[in-house]
Amino acid sequence: MSMVFTLLALQLAVAPNTCADFSGRYVIQGEDGRVAVHIEQARCERISISWESSLYPTTAPVVHSLALDGAFQSDAAWLGAPGTQRTAATLRGRILELLRLPATGAGDAGSELMLRLELLADGDFCTSNALTSSRSPAMRASRQRGTGKQAEDVAAARSERGCSVR
Repeated sequence: MSMVFTLLALQLAVAPNTCADFSGRYVIQGEDGRVAVHIEQARCERISISWESSLYPTTAPVVHSLALDGAFQSDAAWLGAPGTQRTAATLRGRILELLRLPATGAGDAGSELMLRLELLADGDFCTSNALTSSRSPAMRASRQRGTGKQAEDVAAARSERGCSVR
């Protein structure tokens, strides 16, 4: 019997650590323009995310590089906000959650959900936050399959369908 437990433990020790991979370039088509989201993921350990809005074409995107361990770390503010904050990233199954705290302050009791990205079967993801509701629904970020303007336009059209269409 101990041989079975030893073999099981050995199999678990060498089994690959698999998790959803968000790596890719995505497009979100909004009423006022497009947002390009670029994600690079290193296994289940780290993720780098940048958001680039067509409304601010001369503003360089900020890259947020975060460990996927749920611990708060210093980070630049997100989505065009000025200053800094602390961000925690956690990957659970097909859901990436990003929580935020002010740059200063004790503990993480005041944390709030900043973004929740849910990877869909087709490779797109739905993005929601603490304010998501029927009046302000989740938005679809569509994976760009290819390069160039035409691939971006196809992804943008798919993004307009929203998250209710899976």
